Amino acid sequence: MTARSFTREELDALATLPAEQFAASVASGDVDQTMAVFDRLERSYRNFVDGFDAFAAGIHEWTVTTHGFDALTQLMRAERTTTTIDAARRGLSEEHMHDVISAGRWRDSLRARLVEGDHSGAREIFARLESSMRIVHDNACVRAVAALSYVYRTWGVEGLESSIRLAGERTLLNFMPHDLARSAEERIKQWSRMMLGNFASITVDEHDDRFEITQDPCGTCTRQVIDGCYAPPVDLAVVTEKCPLTFGQGDMPVYRTHVAVMHYLQPIERQGVPWPAIECPAGVDAGPCRVTIYKDPSATPARWANRVAAVGND
Repeated sequence: MTARSFTREELDALATLPAEQFAASVASGDVDQTMAVFDRLERSYRNFVDGFDAFAAGIHEWTVTTHGFDALTQLMRAERTTTTIDAARRGLSEEHMHDVISAGRWRDSLRARLVEGDHSGAREIFARLESSMRIVHDNACVRAVAALSYVYRTWGVEGLESSIRLAGERTLLNFMPHDLARSAEERIKQWSRMMLGNFASITVDEHDDRFEITQDPCGTCTRQVIDGCYAPPVDLAVVTEKCPLTFGQGDMPVYRTHVAVMHYLQPIERQGVPWPAIECPAGVDAGPCRVTIYKDPSATPARWANRVAAVGND
């Protein structure tokens, strides 16, 4: 039997929600440590907001390069309409945007409260920042998915795959070599932090050959399903074709198709196995999403790659 890297308590610690991490640090009384925790958690949240902007930019680049300026204008018009409707539903305000854009201004106030021993005030600062980050995060995600929805509805599955491929090359796939160069222990720590930064609720488990992160719910498409974003008035697209992008199932929220492209098709073409192996809920449904990280990535079983192999359009 392969030796395990973490105890059950250590695995549970990897899944601790950011607010609980921050509160524990505040209670320790170590001001510098708590400021470092605050900076790490704020950066993790911000990385996803920035990532959705980059995702949308990749879709924009594909659209203007493939179909021209007028097509991009039409996409951006549709994207703006959807994003504005979503913002109104969420109550996204100027104050939320100011909280996120000016997050650095919280640091002086936070440090003052920590030095004064005002633990309640410190936790309130984090709670407000986290609340604003979540609203801005969710609306930024809808923006990127609105762009994907327009591409799918206008140019079909082929256009959708092509646009996601370009976005993947510009964004997530650049991270893959750095991720795979690290130890399995460092990878599971990083992926756990990333999932928490995406406002997911997670559990982390270790097996002899792999780690598993179970998101329930995940912070993006599953929460969008729960929020009703795949129905009017937001009305994000559902991909109906039984094809590689839907793992042969059809009826998949359009955002989930990026998993087939960025985590299966493109990594398989580059290294022969998915990166990492992700299994989303079936259909337009909520439910657990599992991320499986093999300790030896090259030993990822073939059954995972087979999920997108030789699947024909219906």
